[in-house]
Amino acid sequence: MSSKDQFLKIFVGGTIHVSKKDYSFFYNLSNIVKQKGSITTNQSKLFDKLVVKYQRQLRKNGYDIQTILDSEWETVVTQTEQEYLDAQINFTDGFIIVKTPYKSEFIKFFRKYVVDDLIDSQKQYINPFSWDKTEKVYKAKFSTIAMKVATSYTKKHFENVLICDELKNVLDLVDAYSDVKIWNPTYVKVNGNYYVAATNEVLQGLLDSSEFSDDPKFLYKLSKLGIKVEEDIVKDDATLRLASEYINVQSLDMIDQVIPDLKKIGIKNILFSRDLYYQKPISTMIKIKAESIGLEVHVSENNEKNIADEFVYMTLKSSPIKESSASKIMILKNNNPITVK
Repeated sequence: MSSKDQFLKIFVGGTIHVSKKDYSFFYNLSNIVKQKGSITTNQSKLFDKLVVKYQRQLRKNGYDIQTILDSEWETVVTQTEQEYLDAQINFTDGFIIVKTPYKSEFIKFFRKYVVDDLIDSQKQYINPFSWDKTEKVYKAKFSTIAMKVATSYTKKHFENVLICDELKNVLDLVDAYSDVKIWNPTYVKVNGNYYVAATNEVLQGLLDSSEFSDDPKFLYKLSKLGIKVEEDIVKDDATLRLASEYINVQSLDMIDQVIPDLKKIGIKNILFSRDLYYQKPISTMIKIKAESIGLEVHVSENNEKNIADEFVYMTLKSSPIKESSASKIMILKNNNPITVK
C-alpha cells in the first residue's frame, strides 16, 4: 500500500475495530472518493487524526503509523471552504442559528440540557438550543440567554466565529454597557446623596413623593418594591438590615431585639407558618412578646387574605415558599449549640 486511499480500505473493510461514529466517517469518505474523486483538507486532517487514534490496533496488524501519515492521496485534495472552517451564528425568522465544523468537545458541552455560564460559575441556564436534523444546525428562539450561550460557547471552542450583522449590532449595543456595575434597581449613596440606580419608570413613579434617606421605614418601603439596598448604607446596623431585606434571616436568640424593630419599621402583623406555629415553645414566646407591644399575631391556615397590610411571614424553613401578599419574610434559625452528654 502506498496511498491513503488504499489505507482507507483497512478501516472500511473491518480489519480495525472502530466506533460507530468513526466508521460512518470512513465509510462516507470512501464513497466521496469514489463518487467525487476529491476530498477536502479538513477531511484529510480528520483521517490523520483517526489514524493516530487507532494506532495500537494498526501496529498489531503490522501497519506502520508514520508510513500511513506520510503517504499521499491519489484522489484530489481541495482546500476546505472557509465557511466550513469557522463557526457561524446567524439570525433568521426570529431564530438564532449556530452552525459549526464538527468538534466533539463543542458538541459534548453544547448538547447538555443545563449549561454553565462561562464567566460566572455560580450561574446555569436551561440550554435553549436544539439540533435541527434537516438543516444540521443548532436553533433557538431569540433571547438574551440564547445569545449568551451561542457566543460564549462558540468562542471558547473555535478560533474564528462569524456573526451576522444583525446580531453584531445587538452585541455592539450591549458592549457599550460593559462597564456598568449595577443592573438591578439598587439604593446607593454617592457623595452624601441617595439615589436609586438602574431604576425604571414604574419604580420612579412610586418613589417620586418619597424623601430619600436611611430611615428604617423608607428602607422597608424599598424592600417591598424589590429594590436592593447597598451594603455601604446598611453596614452593621441590624435594624437597617431587617428593614432593607425582603427575605431576612434571624437567630432566635435575637428575638427580643427583632420584634421591637419590626414595629419600628412599620410592621403591624405577624403571620406564623404552620411549621413555626406547631413549635409551641417558640411560637408562644414570640406571640407574647409581639402582642405586648401591640403587634397582632396570626396563623397560616389559608386565611392570609384576611390579614391587614404590612405583615411579616415568619417560618423555620430555610427555603420558604414566598407569600406574595407578605411585606416581609423572616426565616428563624436556632443557633444555640447542642450539648452532647
